[in-house]
Amino acid sequence: VANNAWQKGCADPSFTWSGASDSGAGLAGYYYYWGTDPNGTPASYTSSAAYNPGAVASPSTNYLRVQARDNVGLTSGWVTLFTLKYDASPPNDPSVSSSSHTRSSWSADTTVDVAWSGASDGAGSGVNGYSVQWSTSPTSLPDTAQDLTGTALTSAALNSGSSWYFHVRARDVVGNWSPTAAHFGPFFIDAVQPLNPAVASPSHTRSKWSGDATVDVSWSGASDSTGSGV
Repeated sequence: VANNAWQKGCADPSFTWSGASDSGAGLAGYYYYWGTDPNGTPASYTSSAAYNPGAVASPSTNYLRVQARDNVGLTSGWVTLFTLKYDASPPNDPSVSSSSHTRSSWSADTTVDVAWSGASDGAGSGVNGYSVQWSTSPTSLPDTAQDLTGTALTSAALNSGSSWYFHVRARDVVGNWSPTAAHFGPFFIDAVQPLNPAVASPSHTRSKWSGDATVDVSWSGASDSTGSGV
């Protein structure tokens, strides 16, 4: 495990150290501190150059600090030997908005602009990227392949006649993925022209003369079966 670097593989470390010396009375042992205070100095004591703490919480940053003591009671200054940064906790989902489309309203614009904010990782390693997906399901879960680190995008052209949803899933620095995703939609897309109606006249016959100067017409059959409707 690297010193002072976020990781998710080791929650229960053990430590050894070396290099302390005393040219006078000789080295007797060590006062040590293990905890979340970077300046902690409680007086736990060991004669061994080793320490095996219990498992730490996630997420957390813990410090191993040591002060050497010789056989006549003289002590060195405190030194931080190791900083363990552990994060096995997933980040939270962001909130999503769209500047180009209104949810549940029809639009002829087939590309949708979305942006998101508010994803967080508490006291952990921090949010580092996202996986995104467009689908016609309201509950799709993006995969665990990171797509981008930014917080906005414009969709590819979406097919007309469908209810589209945007899904975004957060990842932190050490690779923990949110088990859920933020879902935003539906977007109703209609860029297909409707079909024209058929026209009839109950009062006149086409291509025939009539003394009636007012023509009655009616039409039917116009359709927009895959879109917003006529």
